[in-house]
Amino acid sequence: YCADNQDDFLNIVKDTLKSPKYLKLHFVEAFKAVYDQLLMYEIKIYRLTRYNNLENFIHSYFNSEYDDYLNSRQQKNTLDVDMINHIQHLIILVSILVMAGLLINGKTRSSLSDLQKLSVLFVVISLIANAFVTGYLSGIVNRYQNRVIWLVPLVAICLLKPLYNEYKRLFANDTEKR
Repeated sequence: YCADNQDDFLNIVKDTLKSPKYLKLHFVEAFKAVYDQLLMYEIKIYRLTRYNNLENFIHSYFNSEYDDYLNSRQQKNTLDVDMINHIQHLIILVSILVMAGLLINGKTRSSLSDLQKLSVLFVVISLIANAFVTGYLSGIVNRYQNRVIWLVPLVAICLLKPLYNEYKRLFANDTEKR
C-alpha cells in the first residue's frame, strides 16, 4: 500500500465488502482474529535489531541512555518473563472461574448487586470489542490485549469483597454467641 495506489486499494476493499463471497471470508477471518487476540495477552520482550531506523533514532535523541539500553537485560535477552506469564495465566484463569462461579451459583448471584453484574458484562464486552478492533482491524499483537486483561482480576476481586465482608460479619456474630 502506498499513497499512489490509494484509490485502487479503496476500490478493492469496497468490492470485497460488497461481495457475499468475500463477506463470508471477512466474517470468518474476523472471528479467528478476535479469538486469537482474546487469548494473546502474554508479556513479550522486544529487542532492537542492529542498524535499523529505531536504533538510529534512539541513538540520536537518547545518546546518554543508549549504552545503558544496549547493556540492559532486555536487549541482552536475559530478562525472563516466563514465570510472570505463568502467574498471569493462573490469575486470569482463577478470576474467570471466580466470576463464573459467583454468577452461576443462585445464592451468590442473588447477593450481587446489579452494578456488579453489569461490571462483569461490561468487562466481557470490552475485552471482545478490544480484541475485534485490535485483532481484526489492526493486527494480532499481544500488547493490545495485555493492556485490558487486568480488568478480569479487578472485577473478580470487586465481586469477592462484599462476600468476604458478609462472611466476616457472620463469623464475628457466630464467635460472639459462643
